[in-house]
Formats: sequence, C-alpha cells, structure tokens
Amino acid sequence: TKPAGELDPYECLLRFYDYAHSYDPMLHGEAVRCAQRAVLSEPRYSGAWSALAVLYLHEWIFGYDPQPDRGPALERAADAARHALDIDASGRVSAMAVAAIKLAMDDHQAFEQIAAQALDVKPLHPAVAAQFGYLYVTAGNWQRGLELLDAATQAMNAPPATVRVAYAFANLE
Repeated sequence: TKPAGELDPYECLLRFYDYAHSYDPMLHGEAVRCAQRAVLSEPRYSGAWSALAVLYLHEWIFGYDPQPDRGPALERAADAARHALDIDASGRVSAMAVAAIKLAMDDHQAFEQIAAQALDVKPLHPAVAAQFGYLYVTAGNWQRGLELLDAATQAMNAPPATVRVAYAFANLE
C-alpha cells in the first residue's frame, strides 16, 4: 500500500513479482521505476537487476511503458541480466531473462542451453518451471513446454497469466 517512491529495494522486488503474476500494463511502469531506484540504491542486489531485465524485456515484447530515450529495450534487458548474473551466477530469474532474451534474438541454441542449465537446479521451483514452459511453447517446443506447465500448475495455487497464455498457444497448434 506504500507509494512506489517510498519502497525499499526488497519491497520493489515484491512489486515486480506482483506485476509478474499478471503482466498488467498498468503495473509495469511503476515496477520499472521502482526497480531502477532499487539498483541505484543497492547496485549489488541481483534480484532487482533480474527484475529490471524482465521488465525491459516486456517493454520490448509488449510495448509497455516505452523508454526510447534510454536506448533499445532489448539491449537494456541484456545488460541488466548480465549485471544480475555477475552478482549471482545461480540466479533463476536472471537465467530466465537471459533465456527469454536469447529467444527474442532468435538464438534458439543459446536458449536451449540456458534453459537446460536453469532447469537442472534442484529443487525446481514451480514458477521457474512455469516460465520455462511458457518459453518452450513460444519457441515451438510444445511437448517440452506442456510437460513443464503441467508439472508446475499441479504445484501452484494461482498460476501466473503466462501459464494460461501458453496453454492457449499450445491449443492453437
């Protein structure tokens, strides 16, 4: 309930997760500004850098809250993901962001390699499985994507919006 300008870096990360559950474009801009403030105040906070990578990626993919004066969104996403991985090489959100960025750049080989490494980290968090399931479906690997989505949704009370989108894409096949 706090105004975004009053949130600390951890609370900004929670604001990002609130956005990430729905991909609501009305929450995107506030989440971006909060994550930008978080990395300025805590430059070694990998979670905030990971969130920023995803938010910039969504700017590029969905056209949310465009910031053309800051450079191309996909380049900013890649830079933020690199910062996150430089700080914490095992970060799952940053690995998802890098995989999604590689997919957006049509580098399917790099996507597959990053996804395989991230999915090998045990225990596998259901949200990670769900996001990679979505990415595999959008990459055209319906079978692998649906396997991950099915496993993830069984372990989640309220799957994120991407799960419904991925099932919709798969059913269009």
